[in-house]
Amino acid sequence: TVLPLAWFDACQRPLVALLTPLPELVTVVDLGPFKHRVDAGVEMRRAAYDALLAICDCRRVGANMLAWEELLTVLAQGVAEEAPEVKLSAHALIVKLCGLVRACWCHGNDAPREAALKAMESYAPGLTKTLTARLRSEAVKQEVDRHEEMIGSCLKAIAALSRVASNGGDFSAEAGRLPAFAKVLSICETTHAVRYALEQQQDHAHQ
Repeated sequence: TVLPLAWFDACQRPLVALLTPLPELVTVVDLGPFKHRVDAGVEMRRAAYDALLAICDCRRVGANMLAWEELLTVLAQGVAEEAPEVKLSAHALIVKLCGLVRACWCHGNDAPREAALKAMESYAPGLTKTLTARLRSEAVKQEVDRHEEMIGSCLKAIAALSRVASNGGDFSAEAGRLPAFAKVLSICETTHAVRYALEQQQDHAHQ
């Protein structure tokens, strides 16, 4: 079944609107010696990301079926999310979109890639915060596992973005245009060198 362009537009825009955290859904619970922040919008935002992933999985998605600039720009919020489950979904959507961007470029349409490059610098603060996060000394196994999952997810997204920026070649050609993202890559190649190299290999293998 060929899905009409209007269907994608009608689905994407309301979902994108749901990705922005709403202050009115955040409450602070006083637990005596400390305060606990509760965000009632977490599940809604994660569901919106998952729905967008499902849209991008449609085999008929083409370059003209996504509002590329709008979708890629709002992802800066996703990579800077406080809620880990939402951030993981944002990373997954970045990987999916990067695959679609490269497919468009291979078919002679460079507009989605330009939109990705335009948005990429805005991802740097959120990606850097994730890559440089440190566990507390008394962290339990569950916290360690979640931290490792988050680092792996972040590196996967960065590998996909790097592939888009370099067009499968040398990133240095775009480094001057993307100085903040270049610093993110520097962190990957020093602090997480082995894991990042593995994610790069896996990203290439999926092409």
